[in-house]
Amino acid sequence: MTEAGRKKFVYALFGLSVIFGLYYFTSRDNGGQNSDQPDPAIPSSARVAGAALQMINLEQYAALRWGRDPFQGRKPDNPEEEPAERPSWTLNGILYSDTSPAAVINHVIVSTGDKINGAEVVAIYRDRVILDWNGQSQTLQLSGGKS
Repeated sequence: MTEAGRKKFVYALFGLSVIFGLYYFTSRDNGGQNSDQPDPAIPSSARVAGAALQMINLEQYAALRWGRDPFQGRKPDNPEEEPAERPSWTLNGILYSDTSPAAVINHVIVSTGDKINGAEVVAIYRDRVILDWNGQSQTLQLSGGKS
C-alpha cells in the first residue's frame, strides 16, 4: 500500500468513527441515557424489582463498636507474662578459617548470621562463639581440650 493509500484509509476510518459516534450519542435521550434502560452502573444481579435505593446512615455506623483496629499491631494477651526461659547452647566445635568460619552448636553446623534456638550467631573466633539472644550477648567457650 502506498503512502497516499494509507492516508485515505486513515481518513475513511476516522470519518466512520465520527459518524458512529454522532449516531450513538444522538439516538439516546435524557442527556445520553435512555429512560427505559436500567442504569449500567448498577449490575442487573444487584437490582431488586420495586426496591428503592437506601442511603446509609453514617452516624449510625460511626456509633458502632467495631473491635480492635486492624492496622495496629497485635498486643500480647498477658503483657505481664515473664519472658521464655533461656535456651541452652552447647559449643561442640569450631571450624575456623579467615574467610568463612563455622561452628558446631548443639550438633548443628552454623556460620555468622545463622540462627539456632532463637539466637543469632554474631561472631565466630578460634576459641569462642558470640550469640545474640533477645538483645543479650551470649558467649560460648570451647571446653579446655587440646588444640
